[in-house]
Amino acid sequence: MQKHYFLALDVPIETAKSITKWISANQDRWHFSRYVHPFDYHVTLVFLGNVDAKRLALLSESLLEPCRKIPSFSLELSEAGIFGKREHPRILWVGVKENELLYQLRNEVYNTCKAFDFSLDERPFRPHITVARKWEGQLSFSLEEKSAPYLLNEHFHVGSVTLFQTNIDQTPKYEAIKQIPLGG
Repeated sequence: MQKHYFLALDVPIETAKSITKWISANQDRWHFSRYVHPFDYHVTLVFLGNVDAKRLALLSESLLEPCRKIPSFSLELSEAGIFGKREHPRILWVGVKENELLYQLRNEVYNTCKAFDFSLDERPFRPHITVARKWEGQLSFSLEEKSAPYLLNEHFHVGSVTLFQTNIDQTPKYEAIKQIPLGG
């Protein structure tokens, strides 16, 4: 089975607990086919796909210097949202508030990966944490603003970029392979 890799920001367990509490408070009316395991919560910077070990090692080494340029920072959770049709979404996510250092970090990581000729998603960066997939409810999905009280004022520290490997047949399915530290 092919392994897929991506670079992301890990979400600490305290923040994952807040998100899980929010989901639990709404789960009786939300009918998604899959909820993401809390240990798998992350903010994707770049999806790499299937990559051989040698290329992965070279990329990891090349990311050390660009990541050192960015100091550690905090992110704050923001609104929840969806991707896909409003009535039957593909993805339910929790966003993070705008943060200049996050965008600088993403650009450094993205440009380094581009220099390695990775075929990357060119859509605008929309930082988020995927929490559920594939709506299966009989009625149309509804996301109310008041449904997210557990997410208010939730901050988490970002001190590194994590290289993850996808293990599709495991739960949790994302395995941290390497931590690339930020500049302090």
